[in-house]
Amino acid sequence: MKQTCGIFFGRFQHVHLSHQKIIDQMREECTKSIVLVGSCQSFGDSRNPFDVRLRIELLKTIYESTSDLTIGFMPDLNPIPKPESFKNIVLDGWDEWVMFFASTFCRDCIPTTIYGGPDFIKEYEKNFDRDKIDCRAIESNESSIRATDLRNFLIEDDKERWKKFSDPRIHSYYDILREKMQFICQS
Repeated sequence: MKQTCGIFFGRFQHVHLSHQKIIDQMREECTKSIVLVGSCQSFGDSRNPFDVRLRIELLKTIYESTSDLTIGFMPDLNPIPKPESFKNIVLDGWDEWVMFFASTFCRDCIPTTIYGGPDFIKEYEKNFDRDKIDCRAIESNESSIRATDLRNFLIEDDKERWKKFSDPRIHSYYDILREKMQFICQS
């Protein structure tokens, strides 16, 4: 039986096959799925080189024809100044912050399950009310790959290793991503 709605969030600096395995599993188990690109305000440094538009574009390129997946974004909880319109919204913690942005991008569903890799799920279990939401850890054959590795492959111009851990639908972005990494390394 499919769950009502799943959510997966991360920085996606940039998306790789382990991320995709989690998204694909979530989509298989849920009638609706939400992917939130976190730290949307952060870009231009070695840890967060790519802006939110590019990160979302990569995800949409991979999942372009899927109607069951909503892709949105969210800033970090702190130290982002909150706009005047947030004054009446009381968010007590990170869990409520995530759910607020989930509801902003997918008004017709409330997430019932959070998806992520095993290390992240351990942290989520500490922050989310387990009576309200389940946490689902997805193991990946590509679990040894991290976005940091992909960024290093770009810096080293190791296109073959980069391609091994990235979806073929985004291989045409290699030069763009590499150029951004080179610019950051020169700064």
